[in-house]
Amino acid sequence: MAKIAFTVPNAAAPVVLPVGAGLGEGIVETVPLDKIHTFPNHPFLVLENADLQQLADSIRDHGVQEPVTLRPANHGYELLSGHRRCRAAELAGLTSVPAIIRPMTDDEATVYMVDANLHRPHILPSEKAKSYRMKMDALRHQGKRIGSESSESWSANQIAQDAGESSRQVYRYVRLSNLIDRFLEMVDNKEQKVMPNPNDMVFVMPINVALTLADLTEEQQYLLFDCICRTGKVPTLSQSMDLHDGAKNDALTDDFISSVLNEKEKKAEEPPFAKSFIDASLLSWYSALLENSYKTKPKAEFVKSVTREYRHCSSSASVLSIWTSIHGQSDGLYIRAQGKKMRLTWTRVANRIGELIEQGKYISPCEKKKSDSTSAPMSKNTSAESDSKLCDTVSQSDSQSENLNTSLRQLRNRNEREAFLEAYQQWGVWKEIPELRVRFYKYDLPNGARIIAQTYVHPPVSYYKHRTEEYIVAEYALIVPEGDDFHGAYGQEYTYYRPNGASKTVLIEYLTTKKPLVRFEPNGREES
Repeated sequence: MAKIAFTVPNAAAPVVLPVGAGLGEGIVETVPLDKIHTFPNHPFLVLENADLQQLADSIRDHGVQEPVTLRPANHGYELLSGHRRCRAAELAGLTSVPAIIRPMTDDEATVYMVDANLHRPHILPSEKAKSYRMKMDALRHQGKRIGSESSESWSANQIAQDAGESSRQVYRYVRLSNLIDRFLEMVDNKEQKVMPNPNDMVFVMPINVALTLADLTEEQQYLLFDCICRTGKVPTLSQSMDLHDGAKNDALTDDFISSVLNEKEKKAEEPPFAKSFIDASLLSWYSALLENSYKTKPKAEFVKSVTREYRHCSSSASVLSIWTSIHGQSDGLYIRAQGKKMRLTWTRVANRIGELIEQGKYISPCEKKKSDSTSAPMSKNTSAESDSKLCDTVSQSDSQSENLNTSLRQLRNRNEREAFLEAYQQWGVWKEIPELRVRFYKYDLPNGARIIAQTYVHPPVSYYKHRTEEYIVAEYALIVPEGDDFHGAYGQEYTYYRPNGASKTVLIEYLTTKKPLVRFEPNGREES
């Protein structure tokens, strides 16, 4: 076989300095490859694929156009950026590469290495998890922070800003770094859409399952991995939760894991809540904007709108017949009631809301109650005034009756009074302006006074690290009955409604002075 000879050009290939490599920041020189060492625990993979071979062919023809970045260490140099270029240069037969040499501390080198490699077009979840963990540790070692912000919070916000992610996502990836490499490989396979093949020990794992398993110890994870290899089954989300609970109770044995992996998906076959209950939960946070979005926007945009609307929602017994809490999180909508919990993916929530809109059932709870009261026959003891009420809670109706219900009680201290005001959603929606995304909640006290909470959706604030998403703002007002002598600290009277008409301090003072009976418990639950 004839050998192929390569000719090296006499003139050195032009070197293009990267952004930031100005005078005084480093020295550009030619460094032998055998003196360059890989950065310790380098989290980014150098895959021997077609792209790397194409880069090697380009370097063979034109040389290394962009120098790598090194720092002096270990009688040679540590490679900070340019791992693919160095490997491609080896494949091309080169013995040296142009490099920028920058003296750095260990923490500075770690931060530089992570930032230089995060600009790659395709980064696997395992690479993000390990690199975010390394950079967070390095930033925390440096001890930098702003104001009263903790070093961990500051480092997470800094990583999020540099990587173009949310701080919540950064924490998710950092938590993912607690997994063993076998599980991280499964998460990478899911990201790359690798087909599972249990016979060849090729498995895939969704990231939400991996996050649930991240709390397990390394020994428990290896025990679980052995069971996965033996049974050929990767735990589902509900099964991973069972495994997590078993680990907390020190019951994560080989037999326990096998029994969990071999059982059927109970939650898929037997939902903990009836379909009507789920519909009532979805309707408890009604938005007229979604109806318009469903009719005018594509499916993907509608799913995003549903996620945005329900992300910060929270409901209670003022809408449903039993105490319920509904919380929107990044991975779906969680419904909790009577000790049971169910998670709905945002796509599933959007599909069901679309069906309710098509059936004409997606209406506000207030309108539904008004419609039901209008269509129901009026009894002799029912007045037109009672029918015109929108959403008064049972506790308010009881508090206005002649014989007060024994479940009504006085708020005993400032903490209970403040908790009562913050739980305004338990009072029930009084009025709503869907177009402005504004809601009004009211609570009528036995002495004729009325507390009103007006809520609106505040847009994200870019210069606040903790306000990067929409959030709910509540403003309070107090209306006292005629003849009430209560005045504010500055002598103002509370005889009519105005936005932000009374602060929490004023309302707490009023509740302390009047000592009204209310239906409320310190844990935020309404009594049945």
